[in-house]
Amino acid sequence: MTKYIIHIPRSFVRLEISTYNYALIAFLFFFIRPYPQAYIGAMAMRIIDMVVLCLPLAFFLISKQQVKSDSRISFIFSIFFLIFTFGLLSLSIGYFLNLTSLSFRDPLDVVRYLQIPVFLFFGYHISMNDRFDVRHPYYIMAIVIIAITGLALLQKFLPSQISFLTKLYSPEHQSEKLFTTQRVTSIFGNPNTTSLMTCLILSFFLSAMITKGVIGKATTYFFVAMGFMTILLSGSRTGFLAFALLMAIYLFTRTKQKIIVILATIGALLIIYLLRNEILEIIKYFNHYLYLGLKIILNMDIETLVSEGNTFSKRFGTWARALSIFELSPVFGVGPLRGVVTSSTDNFYLYILLRNGLVGLVLYFAFIIYSVRVALKIKNATSVRSPVTLLANAYIFQTAVILFMNFLIEAQIQNVVIYLHLTTLGVLIGMSKQTKFKILNESKKT
Repeated sequence: MTKYIIHIPRSFVRLEISTYNYALIAFLFFFIRPYPQAYIGAMAMRIIDMVVLCLPLAFFLISKQQVKSDSRISFIFSIFFLIFTFGLLSLSIGYFLNLTSLSFRDPLDVVRYLQIPVFLFFGYHISMNDRFDVRHPYYIMAIVIIAITGLALLQKFLPSQISFLTKLYSPEHQSEKLFTTQRVTSIFGNPNTTSLMTCLILSFFLSAMITKGVIGKATTYFFVAMGFMTILLSGSRTGFLAFALLMAIYLFTRTKQKIIVILATIGALLIIYLLRNEILEIIKYFNHYLYLGLKIILNMDIETLVSEGNTFSKRFGTWARALSIFELSPVFGVGPLRGVVTSSTDNFYLYILLRNGLVGLVLYFAFIIYSVRVALKIKNATSVRSPVTLLANAYIFQTAVILFMNFLIEAQIQNVVIYLHLTTLGVLIGMSKQTKFKILNESKKT
């Protein structure tokens, strides 16, 4: 076991930590890291993100384990390298069309596509370590979900008293909205990001319900309940619908008789519609903003939904402006567009079309299709009791939630989303290569 020693100046303390334990601590820091923009300025996010990126890079440097390359990892890296390469071309096109002025930050925005595979490699190297245990990621997810819910509850009941903590994790405009909309931001600094990350973390616990033996059933129910409460407190309508989708996919995956799940879903929707007033009153207690949004949806008030001034209808105007700029360079896109309003589209698919064109969108879906295919292939080759199947289900659940959320927010560019999604994939691929995790599918044996 490799160890390195940290000497603390002017102290008799000597701290020894294994590289594997360091990796787990770094992985935890990805999510509970502060976001002190309100205290140290707008560059805080960049500084903290750079620290986060350096943590796995430091892990690679101090780790002396010999890890063989994997063709699946290499192929995914090549996809992101192509997005990076064409991104530089898109950036040049944007400058040529005078859509944005030259800025040193624009190339950095393109370089982020090379940062993404770092977390894929990180997860892969962690799982290839001799000390790796599938329960370790679950311990980390348990700590994170407790931190998310804990801060959310404090923001709900003691918003003024813990405003300093809210500002530590949230940009100023989000911390101010906590008092006007009562939408909690928790450790991710944004209500939508908080609900999205909660759903992604719950993917681990729901997959554990299918593959038994990692954590107890009662513990799983407890964490799922905590997560659902956090989503309600966040007031995110998109997150609420994503949670419903996640539960539907979980039930569909777990139940052998798929028709039963379909009929049960239809029945549940009918019951929800009949009891909508009672359900809305319960939701109103948690968050009035979410109550107003779901009231429109459950009452099927299409006229109000698309009326001028509604947050959903505002997206149509943003999407139309984004498409008009996309038409200037549909194949390669027009780059980051810093300072242009339509650079924030509230839709990741339009976001990547606008910035990277059809080429970028095709490459993105190539990554999604290939990675899900890898997860399904691994899942089908192993027993439902295998820890590998557990991670495969978690990754598939995460991908489904992200694909849905991408329609209404730019989910895939959220750094914490990238950390978790790509690290999970890396861990899955690494576990699939180790015989100690493999429990072959019974149908494969016969």
